[in-house]
Amino acid sequence: MSGIAKIKATLSSRLPGLQQAASVYAVIVLFVYGWTIYWFLWKLPSWLYFMTAPELLAVFSYSMVMNLLESLCVLLLPVGLSLLLSERWFRDQFVARGVSLSVVLLGFLMYYSNLIAQLAGLPSYLGWLLLGVFAAAVLIVVVVGKVGFLRRGLEEISERMIIFLYLSIPISAISLIVVMVRNLLA
Repeated sequence: MSGIAKIKATLSSRLPGLQQAASVYAVIVLFVYGWTIYWFLWKLPSWLYFMTAPELLAVFSYSMVMNLLESLCVLLLPVGLSLLLSERWFRDQFVARGVSLSVVLLGFLMYYSNLIAQLAGLPSYLGWLLLGVFAAAVLIVVVVGKVGFLRRGLEEISERMIIFLYLSIPISAISLIVVMVRNLLA
């Protein structure tokens, strides 16, 4: 077997399947897009006083394109871990462990975003906070892999979240077109 064939075989045995990746991505989409839409709708009443409809569409489009990029970056973390860790440990339970890891990290980022807004700066205990989140993420990922009903529950929930992909993909595609057209015309 040639070197390229060995690399392909190794990658295909380590990477999750498309359905598994889509399940994890759907949960990531729920968090990322939901968070942005929540804040967009929160700020919309005040924006209506000084922004036109095309400007609002542009802000929304840029936000959705950014969400697409953020979601894909977050998905790269569990996919990268499945490449680095043994197949038996991460790839075989990719959905449950990827969802739990993504939820912990995205939940922390949401908390941290609010914390920075309230404090108007970085907290003095940031190092301890990051260490605690890292330890919690590792613990939760290990526990989810070991406890059967948690694993099955996360897999079932993530399968049902696929519906959000039917919404986010067209929204992201339209938003990407709007952003490209705006940048070409500018």
